[in-house]
Amino acid sequence: MSRYDPTSTAVAILPENLKQDAFVKKRWAHLDGIRQSILTRCEQYSEWTLPSVFPRPGLNEDTELQLDYQSLGAEAVNNMANKLALTLLTPHRPFFRLNITAGERQALQAEGMEPPMIEAVLAQTERDAMTELERIGVRTATVDAAKLLLITGNALIKIPKEGDEGQASTFSLRRYVVRRDASGNVIEIIIRQVADLNTFSEENRTKIIMARELNEKDKPDVELFTYMTLIKNRWELVQAADDATLEDSHTIYPKKKLPYIVLVWNRVDNETYGRGLVEDYAGDFHGYHGLSEAGANLTAILCDIKFLSDPRAGNDIETLNNSASGTYVAAVPDTIGTSTSSIITPTDMLEMYLSKYERRIGRAFLLNSSMVRDAERVTAAEIRFMSDELQTSHGSVYANLNNTFQAQLANLLLQRLDFDLVESEPTIVTGLDSLARSADINNLRLWLQDMALLEQVPEGLLTKLKTENIAAALASGYGISHTDYVMNDKEQEAARDKGLENELGSSIAQNAGANLTQPQE
Repeated sequence: MSRYDPTSTAVAILPENLKQDAFVKKRWAHLDGIRQSILTRCEQYSEWTLPSVFPRPGLNEDTELQLDYQSLGAEAVNNMANKLALTLLTPHRPFFRLNITAGERQALQAEGMEPPMIEAVLAQTERDAMTELERIGVRTATVDAAKLLLITGNALIKIPKEGDEGQASTFSLRRYVVRRDASGNVIEIIIRQVADLNTFSEENRTKIIMARELNEKDKPDVELFTYMTLIKNRWELVQAADDATLEDSHTIYPKKKLPYIVLVWNRVDNETYGRGLVEDYAGDFHGYHGLSEAGANLTAILCDIKFLSDPRAGNDIETLNNSASGTYVAAVPDTIGTSTSSIITPTDMLEMYLSKYERRIGRAFLLNSSMVRDAERVTAAEIRFMSDELQTSHGSVYANLNNTFQAQLANLLLQRLDFDLVESEPTIVTGLDSLARSADINNLRLWLQDMALLEQVPEGLLTKLKTENIAAALASGYGISHTDYVMNDKEQEAARDKGLENELGSSIAQNAGANLTQPQE
């Protein structure tokens, strides 16, 4: 990426409309007004599940957010979000592989790098990328994004660019807007944040104050907009504070290296924003919410016990109320009783319908599967089981996240590592293929075990077998190249010559040592 320089012909000139003060703020107001009904729906979905994820405007830390009569929605979303994040970013295992073309492999071998060394460098880079992922907090941001995706269907993740020591962060739909082209590709993004006026440089601070209305000159809070637009195959980024475009804020990114990743759970054709899993089951959540409230009220009614006394019996009610338990009180026993309710049958029906909703929501959010233990101890079998669940239940959405989130994340992590050994794109390996590196090692071990069976073949038959063809056939069955591990004729001849040379040198050294130890005549 490069900073904007008006004297350079190598950098694209900042579009004229972005130079205009107040353009970005007006553009935000236009795109924000289009999707207000979406925000209202998302607020309702959040109240059914996790109110803190997408609260209504005006709420603050003094307001209790969870006012629903049930917590099934919170349990379902938390469970699904953690499973999704755990499978997308498997702990201690890279979620992508660095592939290398035949031409790149030959070029590296010409520089003296043998195939095992090349694979070792690629594997180490993958591990370094995962270390960098943990260091900048991408996993935490992914869990937050997963909750937003499930509830609102939309999320945006910012990955710190190289040289930036900040942490990855997640934005809800209330803080950003997007626009797509006819093919559904994002071509415009605006992020709105609130910043303090004193955090800007003196030059920008003066420009912000000059662009304000007279009665807002001393306002401490500033609306900070980050505007991104896709022009040809690169992203143009510029920032604006209130109505003023900030100086030296223009930045250019390659199309696949923009540090902002726009995610959707499920996008309907011709729609700009996505729809979440909670919306797919909005009927069940709405029904469970209403019946839970009815159940709470009904339980309160059933538990409201009243003691009845015949007024003709002359019982002293005040004495009865104030007497201690176990004491004797003058009263007529047959004239005192309790109120009884005849609404037990409705409670059974209520419980039946609640159980139906719980089962349907549980299946959708994978609540009925085995619980996952602490991430530090999650086994490969558990990861494989969860991946299979997600692929079976939400295969298309899971694949979409692989292509959008993980692909761009891999490129950004490699950029932070300044990795330029090869130009090939990283290949995402998730689901049942997420353990590809260890699977290759296991296949190599199995191949060697099969090759060891040749020792049991009778010598007369072994001399007639084409062992190299057998090795190639077995290796092909395991998906590995035997030429990386079996020496060719030239390499075998060189190894024999080197062995003979070493043997001869050892023999000469032994003879010389024996001569030195013999007594002189």
